[in-house]
Amino acid sequence: MRNISDRNPNERQPDLLDVLVVCWGVLLVLFFNKALFGSWAGNMRSALTEGLLLLLGTAYLIIRRLPITRTFRWQPIRLSLAPLMIVIAVSGAVLLDALDRLVGLLIPIPGEQVTALQQELAFSNPTTTLWVILSVAVFAPLAEESLFRGVVQQAAERIRGVTSGVMLSALIFALIHLQYWWLIQLLVLSVLLGYMAWRWQSIIPGALLHSANNLWSVWLINQQEQRLMGFYLWNGQVNPIITLVALLIFGGAFRVCDRQTERREQ
Repeated sequence: MRNISDRNPNERQPDLLDVLVVCWGVLLVLFFNKALFGSWAGNMRSALTEGLLLLLGTAYLIIRRLPITRTFRWQPIRLSLAPLMIVIAVSGAVLLDALDRLVGLLIPIPGEQVTALQQELAFSNPTTTLWVILSVAVFAPLAEESLFRGVVQQAAERIRGVTSGVMLSALIFALIHLQYWWLIQLLVLSVLLGYMAWRWQSIIPGALLHSANNLWSVWLINQQEQRLMGFYLWNGQVNPIITLVALLIFGGAFRVCDRQTERREQ
């Protein structure tokens, strides 16, 4: 199985300094994003924030003379695996929604946060809809996977080993969002994304899942719950039958994808 040790030993690799810089950089951009992108940005603010994170991250790698493609884990995946990756992403989004609703029974989202999300992610007009989709489905997955599953996780893998690296990057990713009501969901998601990034040495599979999860969440926010009852929802939770089918599809596609990768590596 491929791992980070397959790199050229003379090639520079991310270390603890890079982890600290990335984490502080993300926090600073998130803290000052309203000042950077005021009212003029409108619905573009989220996309601009994620784009700025990726731009600053790229500039930092250039300054540090770290290989951008390797450090961000932008390696391509086999084209034959793409359909399976899409199936994993779609079924995974349903499973993550089911988990989110279950955790919400114990740790509900504050009402003011629900209102803010509904306003920020509303499909109020075509332009707003376009920017929301670009933000959650393109900019956020690309920037966050590149920085956390790329830079942070690879540095942690080198320092603490693969398992600890995945767990540490997942914990940092969950905590840096500063949203206690989503802590469990973010931990589960980021551990899964971390494993996928390490297993296939690419953020592409994880970015697809990240994108699908965000898109599905935003679409649900823009739907009236009554329309989903009786098919997708059951007593406020994802229909158990749909959850079971999604779990079987997700597990099957993941296993087939993993086996095809193993055969190619042998």
